[in-house]
Amino acid sequence: MKTVTLVVLVCVLSAPAIGGTKVTYVGQGRYACSGKSFECAQVDQNNRMVSETHRRQYQDEQDRAQAYIERSRREEKERRDRNAYGASR
Repeated sequence: MKTVTLVVLVCVLSAPAIGGTKVTYVGQGRYACSGKSFECAQVDQNNRMVSETHRRQYQDEQDRAQAYIERSRREEKERRDRNAYGASR
């Protein structure tokens, strides 16, 4: 993440030197770039990396939540099965 920030910062600081290219922060670690495509290539690549990182983090969070739900259901079923076995004795 520090590398992405550093690269974007370099792009932002070098924007006046490129001339005509404008980089604007749009939120969630992403930037918008107006200018020629080759001038904005690094910003676009950084935006894709940030988006992919956010997507992975979201998916990991969803996977953890689903694993917790499945574990809770399994434990509850085992508890019911133990209680049913104990009551039938």
